[in-house]
Amino acid sequence: MTCTIILDIVTKINIPILWLMIFALTIYLVSTKKLFKHQLTEELRSLPSLPVVQPSKNDMLLFGTAIAFRKDPIGFLNKQREIYGDAFTLNLVNTKMHFFISPAYQLAFFRLDDKFSLDQAFYDRCPPFKIQGMTDKYSKLFLKLTATALNQPKMLHAYHPLMTDVVSATIMEFTQSGTLDVFELTSSIAVKIAIVWILGKQFYKAHADDMVQLILQIEKDIASPLNSFFPGWPHPPCIRMQKAIETMFKWVSHEIKLRRMVNANAPVQCDLLQLLLNCHECNVLLEADISRFMLTLFLAAHTNTAANMGWTIYELAKHTHLQQRVRAEVVPTQTTESLDSDSTFTDFYPSSGTRNLESHMPITTACIKRNRTFVYEAFYF
Repeated sequence: MTCTIILDIVTKINIPILWLMIFALTIYLVSTKKLFKHQLTEELRSLPSLPVVQPSKNDMLLFGTAIAFRKDPIGFLNKQREIYGDAFTLNLVNTKMHFFISPAYQLAFFRLDDKFSLDQAFYDRCPPFKIQGMTDKYSKLFLKLTATALNQPKMLHAYHPLMTDVVSATIMEFTQSGTLDVFELTSSIAVKIAIVWILGKQFYKAHADDMVQLILQIEKDIASPLNSFFPGWPHPPCIRMQKAIETMFKWVSHEIKLRRMVNANAPVQCDLLQLLLNCHECNVLLEADISRFMLTLFLAAHTNTAANMGWTIYELAKHTHLQQRVRAEVVPTQTTESLDSDSTFTDFYPSSGTRNLESHMPITTACIKRNRTFVYEAFYF
């Protein structure tokens, strides 16, 4: 009956008018999305520029966003080759797999040069992250405090041991579970590491596994056709994504309450959240404001980190000479010992001042240990 009524209405509508309505709706959807981007980009552009710590050329940190990778991955990698020449692929092995904790990398999120803005932080489609309720004054303060905190050496060294354990455990978990999805692997690693350096060890113990599942679900929902064409509309993927974000928001808010209630005898935590809370300026901020900022930074850090790591590993896996070199080093051992000891890689790293081996997580090696063959058999793309 309903279908008959709808069909009757459609047949009575003048065809040109119907096309005009469709055209008007399309214009509305496109303009709404562009307006949202324009408003947020302009808001960020009005903020003062932040000091960016330049990385060592030998570190070869891959700056870029998830958008750049996903829109034109081949073009992006080709551009990197043009910049770095023939050494591009080989030096990627020497790239610190924890480059995403570098102050230079994190502060690149906030470089107001049209190359990146927070509306692009989470796959360019995350309407809930409009920094809701955050005034311009608070935005400037958060960016200033973050820039200061990320340049403190004590923070960069505080969680290296934990990070090593986290990455090693995650790698072995994935490589022992059958066919390996490199992007799911790097996403899981990125979530856990971002939790450690942004929200701390205690939060990690309480929520790390749940956060991984929520992020993976958000990634699937964002990639859905409904979210692609109708972002922010009340359809199932968007509703699930909003609920996941609200859940994470509650966890972060609760952590802030605990930090502010902590007694003098409690163990000292060294993470971005604690460094911000220690600043006198943060005393005037509400838990909700701090939670929004920390969660936005967390999602931005996760997305860009996972994308960079994923494409780095995939690029390595495609090159036969690297596969053979690593395989020759690994196969004779015929073990799956802890990844904390990788002395077999010592002569493989150029002497560029980055031979701090505990900072090099041999993800490629772990995959080969599992498969005993060329690296590309461990991945599907």
